[in-house]
Formats: sequence, structure tokens, C-alpha cells
Amino acid sequence: MLAAEGLVEVETHRLKRATPIDLHVTRDLIRVQAELWRLGYNWGMARIGATEIAALERAIARYRAAVESGEYMAAVMAGLDFHTIFIKASESRELLRSTLDRRGLIARFIFLHGIATLRENGLRQHEAILQAFLAGDRDGVLACLDRMAARLIGLCDSQAGSDGNQDQHQKD
Repeated sequence: MLAAEGLVEVETHRLKRATPIDLHVTRDLIRVQAELWRLGYNWGMARIGATEIAALERAIARYRAAVESGEYMAAVMAGLDFHTIFIKASESRELLRSTLDRRGLIARFIFLHGIATLRENGLRQHEAILQAFLAGDRDGVLACLDRMAARLIGLCDSQAGSDGNQDQHQKD
């Protein structure tokens, strides 16, 4: 399962290892996922009801508690769970499968390279999405989502630019 998610490399009769993070590939992954998330939000917003709103509030509470206690992987997962609620509401199994399929790679990237995105700013963005949604501001929801995606893409770019080994790895 980990190999299917891209988290582990497995070669027959050889060493198994965690897949190295390729920042250029990760950037492309986040760009694609951002578009899929946006589609999920567009399709899902109309189907969000009281049950989903309560789940969104719980995800934000989990996110807040995880950041406050320094449990950053729990914060990453709470943030991803938050977005998944909108995508599930879209009632598109293929869209849900496509977004869940690479969730582990995104979580690992954020955990290893984007802890700063988890702190107050990340929490505020999730809260802003919920507030915009509750206010009926569909464009505001998507604008917040786009800002979050742009921050992750920017993080990939800044990490790739500061990692000379990564650039060398791309040439090999």
C-alpha cells in the first residue's frame, strides 16, 4: 500500500526505502491536487449540510489542538481531513480516489518541509474557508483554497531553489 501511494520504493530482492522527496515532482503533484481540490470544493459546496459543517468544525478543532501541542503530523492530517469533507460531498468517487491516492505524499512533504505552514497562518486559512462558506461566499472559499495551494507550491519552489543536491538529482 505504501508503495502504491509513492511513499516507499520496493525493488525485487533489493533494499526497500522511503521514497526521496523530489521537490519538482512534488510541486507538480501539489499543482494537480490543488486543481482537483478546487473541483471537489466546487462540486461539493452545494451538498454541505449540518453534518458536514460539524465535521469541518471538528477538523479545525483537531488542527488547533495538534498545533498547540506540537503534534504536527496530526495537524497535517486534520487539515487534509478538512479538505476531504468538501471532496466527499461532491459525491464523485473518482475525484475522491484521485485526491486520496497521493494524500500521504503531500502529508509527508508538509511535515518535513512545511511545518511553518501549519502554525497560525494555516489554521487561520482553514477557519477562513469555513467562515466564507458559512457566509455563502463561494468565491471567498475558493480564494482561501487557492492561497493555501500557492503557499505549498511556493514552498516547493523555495526548497528546490535552496537545495543544490535536488537540482543535481534532477540532472542524473
